[in-house]
Amino acid sequence: MLSTATSRPSMSCFRTAETHLWARLPRGLDDVEVAAAARRGGVIVMPGRPFFPAEAPGPHLRLSFSAAATETELDVAVRRLAAAAPN
Repeated sequence: MLSTATSRPSMSCFRTAETHLWARLPRGLDDVEVAAAARRGGVIVMPGRPFFPAEAPGPHLRLSFSAAATETELDVAVRRLAAAAPN
């Protein structure tokens, strides 16, 4: 499922908790802008910047998946998120 979003060589995801994933965005993308574009596409994610105690090492998104009812919903959300981040 995450392979849809992570098929780009510069985008990767890593898990830090049971209900969250972190998506590392390509350098040059603005995490706040990507989160806003995702919201317009029907997916709510958080920009990663506020979760770092100092300057973020790069743009990240914090993904929460605890409210998804089905794997199909997660798949749709990942596809929408991938569409929100420009190539």
